[in-house]
Amino acid sequence: KDVLDGRHSNFHEPLVIGTALRHELFKEPSSGKAALNFFSLVRGTRTYATGGTSSSERWGPAGALGESLHTENQETCTSVNMQELSTHLFQWTGSAEVGDYMERSHVNSILGTQRGPGEFLYTTPLGQGVTRGGSGHGWGAPLAAFW
Repeated sequence: KDVLDGRHSNFHEPLVIGTALRHELFKEPSSGKAALNFFSLVRGTRTYATGGTSSSERWGPAGALGESLHTENQETCTSVNMQELSTHLFQWTGSAEVGDYMERSHVNSILGTQRGPGEFLYTTPLGQGVTRGGSGHGWGAPLAAFW
């Protein structure tokens, strides 16, 4: 069941990483299934072509990404957390789908958010006519705003 609509993405992703760790440490099949299901829901219905997810730090309705494009898309923290989760899943499954997601997200949502030393994006704008530094947060600054 998909209950992600309106939920804060960066709150829930670490919870699922913990679920994945329960599967690894305690061999709980239900925890592994839950982590895989979560990944499938997010990747399948709430992930932009860049590999990032969320709009203004929350998930919208499943399959409605086009309606969410503006200046506060793809929070970098959520991309880092999804990378962490997908690393666990890839180790278990060796899935090409998970590996493809990891590559796409790493290149676009992690490396693509860096401009220079200490200059990172908090969110990556994906709306029409916006620039990468055009979010409400803009580019971080090494000594003032290190996202």
